[in-house]
Amino acid sequence: MDEVPQVKSELLMPAVREQVEDAVRRIMEAVNAAPAGELIAASEEAVRDITGQLRRQLFEAALQKRIDAAEAAFSPSGGPEVREEETPQGTAADHGPDDQRTCQPEADVVAFSGRRQRGPRRSRPVS
Repeated sequence: MDEVPQVKSELLMPAVREQVEDAVRRIMEAVNAAPAGELIAASEEAVRDITGQLRRQLFEAALQKRIDAAEAAFSPSGGPEVREEETPQGTAADHGPDDQRTCQPEADVVAFSGRRQRGPRRSRPVS
C-alpha cells in the first residue's frame, strides 16, 4: 500500500457535520454564559477545550476517511504483479504431511489443562 488515495473535503463534511454543529452550539453557550464584564476571561477556557475536542474529532475523522479509501483501493490478491512462484510459501503440492499426528487414534491425549486423559477403556480379564 505505497500510495494512499486522497479524499475530497466534501466527503468529510457529512461525517463531521453533527460534531461541528454541536461544538458551535457549545461555544456560543459558553460565551453567552459569561458575565458582561468578563466575556473573554469567563469563556476562553471552555471555548479552548471545545475547539480542542473538535480538532481531535475532525482529525480522527479525516484520517479514517483516508484509511477507508486506501482499504477500498487495496486488492487482497496483491494485484497482477504477485505471481505463484514468487510467494514465499510455495504451492500446496510442495509440502507433504507434517507427521504431527499419532498413528494410533486410541493413544492418550494431553488436554489443555496438562492432565492426561485416557483413551477408550479396554476390558481386562478378571482373575
